[in-house]
Amino acid sequence: MTNTKPLPRLRRAAHLSLALLGTASGGAQAVADDSRVNTELAQFQQRFSEDAAPTEVAPGVYAVFGPDYANYSVVEGSDGLIVIDSGWYPGTTRPIWQDIQKKLNKPVAALVYTHPHTDHFGGATAILEGAKQDVPIFGPEGWKELISYNTQNLYFMVYERVYEQMGILLPRGPEGTVGSGVGPSPRPDGNPVFIPPTVTIDKPMRLTIAGVDIEFIPSPGDIESNMLVWLPEKEVLFTGDVMGGIMPYIATPRFEPGRSPANYIKTLSRGLALSPKAVVPGHGRLLQGEEDVRDVMQSNIDLIRFLSDQVKRYAAKGYSADRIIDTLVLPPRLANHPDLQPHYHRLDWIIRGLTLKTAGFVGDVNDLSRLTDSEESRRMIALMGGRERVLAAIGEAIDDRDPRWAASLATRLLELDNNDRQARDLRLKAFADVAATTRSAPERNYLLTTIKEETSGIDWAEVLGPRAALIADKRTSGDLLEDMRYRYRAEDAGEQALEVAVQVTGEPGFYRVSASNAALVTSYTAEQPQLPLITLDRDTLIRLWARELSWNEAYDTKRVTVSDAPAAQLFDLIDD
Repeated sequence: MTNTKPLPRLRRAAHLSLALLGTASGGAQAVADDSRVNTELAQFQQRFSEDAAPTEVAPGVYAVFGPDYANYSVVEGSDGLIVIDSGWYPGTTRPIWQDIQKKLNKPVAALVYTHPHTDHFGGATAILEGAKQDVPIFGPEGWKELISYNTQNLYFMVYERVYEQMGILLPRGPEGTVGSGVGPSPRPDGNPVFIPPTVTIDKPMRLTIAGVDIEFIPSPGDIESNMLVWLPEKEVLFTGDVMGGIMPYIATPRFEPGRSPANYIKTLSRGLALSPKAVVPGHGRLLQGEEDVRDVMQSNIDLIRFLSDQVKRYAAKGYSADRIIDTLVLPPRLANHPDLQPHYHRLDWIIRGLTLKTAGFVGDVNDLSRLTDSEESRRMIALMGGRERVLAAIGEAIDDRDPRWAASLATRLLELDNNDRQARDLRLKAFADVAATTRSAPERNYLLTTIKEETSGIDWAEVLGPRAALIADKRTSGDLLEDMRYRYRAEDAGEQALEVAVQVTGEPGFYRVSASNAALVTSYTAEQPQLPLITLDRDTLIRLWARELSWNEAYDTKRVTVSDAPAAQLFDLIDD
């Protein structure tokens, strides 16, 4: 029978061991058989070092490149320090910052966010330790919307992909992550709390801070909420995330809805027009000297324009993303440029993302009528002679150093039966082989994290729950209850209609929660409705949202009380 359920990740140990990573075979970009890392990728990642000292890119301007996933900088003023971005984790930022502060011996005069991504604001608590309370914090307009997107119901999806892509849960070294492609693989060290800006920049602004002339220029990058920071007297530009020392990340497998090639081009062109002599990008190596700056920034513009224009051209001709990938060839100057290599996102990932945003999911009229993957897999496996023939073909593909094809064949079998242990083990073996040969650090990290999860298990609620609880603590109880609708198992509810009242102790009013018409709806009411009543405290609600606690555990431990059975029945339909 066709298996129409998505392939789950195993939460138990499988036969396959991580020792596979030590015996990975080669491939299209293979290294020596006894190696576990693509040589080119390993050499590229050597530029990032935990021991790297801050670089003085101009008199009194120090950039931190190498030790952290993202770059950040310190500008020395007459009576204070201007900090631009802050790294990801406070524990990583703190020792470097303390060394800088000890050397310069001045207080923080201002903190600036080029954009509100966690890897650029997460170390702020370390920067502001011991600082005066009224330190101004500057950030671009739109930060509230982005923080909201990353901290509401999509939090677990967004950050699970972040952890996978960056290799955060993998050991460092040849058996695990060798980096992220734009920096080292982060190691969680402290909680990356967002300290909101006290000054929101919605138009170009020029100020003098601690005797330093500084310009804030709102300019979208990989997100709308990004700004250029320009020091006109020192001729140093801080770009935020529009460059990273690798192929431009104008699309990402994590998926972010706002990435626009036109915005990248506009911002890079605006920055290049300033004629900077040094550039500190959000990621990647520091650019120093007018020739270096002009070459790298213009090459980024050229490649982004080429990809955007050509994907639109082929999409208008009716090409699918796969056909564009098969057809499109980068100009040699751009394909060979050392700062545009696919050590972060692969070219085919970028093309897929651009095509989806340009033309949607339809590349051929058959996309409107095609069968599901599971149904196609059932028929293709039969056409190929059945499971045993396909298993043999997978083994041959692995032996022939064709692991991507082996993984695709194994995935077909798993679409048919996701409990097929032999197919799963072969797929993980193929993943290990791809990881050993890929030039893309995130691809390696995604694959090795999947191997780790399916062999030894990853408890994502345990990994992400503590920070989720801190995020939930800043949201209203009504918002947290409202988010439960995204975890409501409508298929198990049937046609029954359930309605309860929820009271959060110590808070005024009640929440009416109704399950009907295959949806969960929450509304506030000042007076208690004549409905079955659920009572819980604020801390319990936070832990339920953060998945540190299931509803059944909350009932069993009396953290949640119910007036009668229908009340408990409704929340039994909420995914843990």
